[in-house]
Amino acid sequence: MKKEIVSKKIFVVDDDVFIGDILKIMLESENYKVFPFTTGKSALQFFFKKHPDLVILDYFIMGEDFTQIMQGFKRIGGESLPIILMSANKVSMDIVKKNKISEFIEKPFQRDVILAVVARNLN
Repeated sequence: MKKEIVSKKIFVVDDDVFIGDILKIMLESENYKVFPFTTGKSALQFFFKKHPDLVILDYFIMGEDFTQIMQGFKRIGGESLPIILMSANKVSMDIVKKNKISEFIEKPFQRDVILAVVARNLN
């Protein structure tokens, strides 16, 4: 009997569609199942259908508050849900620590860095 391999599910939340598409291609090439969203609200609404193993969240999403999005993920996904924060702008490490963010990645990012950070947070 052939054993089915279950892919880890990753939500990518970034209002830049291009970033979501690039991350989807990168991560799916490593056998992750990726769900890109352009709003935190849509990602949170879809959470119970897919139960992600990890969230990659952009710090600046037009018209949304990062803190509310992140708290929503922690509330419904639990404190142990890994959240990787990314931004093209400098983000205070106090924000990362205060919000219990697993890791921070600065944009533009390198493929090998993203893959290493994701693997580290899923194992």
